[in-house]
Amino acid sequence: MPLPDTDSTLGDYLAYWLAEEVALNRRPKTYQGYESVVRVHLVTGLGGKKLRDLRAQEVRVWLNRVREECQCCKHGWDKEREKPQCCAVRRCCERKLSARMVQSIHAVLRNALEHAVREELIMRGTSPSS
Repeated sequence: MPLPDTDSTLGDYLAYWLAEEVALNRRPKTYQGYESVVRVHLVTGLGGKKLRDLRAQEVRVWLNRVREECQCCKHGWDKEREKPQCCAVRRCCERKLSARMVQSIHAVLRNALEHAVREELIMRGTSPSS
């Protein structure tokens, strides 16, 4: 288990949380959904951030960016097509995540961070300078 005030990243903590909390205490379908959100969105977006340094404003800015970014452009899906249809020919399809998916990403992150607070791995309401 990661220790408080170490250099553990959010990605490290999410791997621990999935294995030691979610896999053992949630239904398999719940685990599968959480794992997918963690792997596809959270680790790629915030996984390298130190757990102790993560702030609400940073998460809010990141979620707003996730809400607005075209998934085709982000993942380069159009480049893999035989005949590019949008992003590769400079016309973005604007394929964005659904509002429900953004809510799900936020909910999974919130659940994980609430668990980290309960385990006293991070402190609620502390400032970066304390």
